[in-house]
Amino acid sequence: MWKMNEKMLLSVPKPLLHMVGKSYLKGFRKKAKKHIERQERGELHPFDWEIEYEDINENTFKITITRCGFITYADKFGARGILPGICAVDYMIGYYMKTGFYRTKTLGYGDDCCNCLYALRGSCSLKPEKGQK
Repeated sequence: MWKMNEKMLLSVPKPLLHMVGKSYLKGFRKKAKKHIERQERGELHPFDWEIEYEDINENTFKITITRCGFITYADKFGARGILPGICAVDYMIGYYMKTGFYRTKTLGYGDDCCNCLYALRGSCSLKPEKGQK
């Protein structure tokens, strides 16, 4: 999982990675706000994420995930073993795209939520603090 995603990510020319990362996070920020609206109207798909969203400043925002679509789908097919590998990809994206990403809790590791902090300008370690399984 890790190698496949890394190879795909690094197909983007290195000088463009940060620009692509910033663009991705700006779009992600807008989509999160729309997602909250759909969530409040009860319009989420059963395999969708339930989130809380917080704008911190122009550079930074926080998304807390309380239900993960990947986990819901994996549980349906008895494939929970693919986690937390999927969760670790967030660190790879932040690291290579030179954007900020930080998380102290991860549903895929058994925590009660994923508390994700994103920054358009920032840094990220390549691997999660709890390691990869």
